[in-house]
Amino acid sequence: METELIAGIAPLENDAALLQSLEEVVNPHFGGSDMVIGLRNQDGKLYRRITVSGLGNFLGAVEALAGSGLTDELEHATGMRERCDAIFSMA
Repeated sequence: METELIAGIAPLENDAALLQSLEEVVNPHFGGSDMVIGLRNQDGKLYRRITVSGLGNFLGAVEALAGSGLTDELEHATGMRERCDAIFSMA
């Protein structure tokens, strides 16, 4: 798993806890195509991109973020938006 903070954009207050929950579910030994998850802050700005390898890791990360109370804006969309396969924000 790789993460990228977008310069000048404030993260969510619980960003560290979100990253910890992802570390617990993403297995670095699994491979596959890279998939990108974006996180929006309370102002609606994309502040972080998270890259995971493989569908299993992607689905695990999506479940962990949804379990943290975030909503996937792209759940019913097709294709990427803002270079992300999923974008999570506060509901």
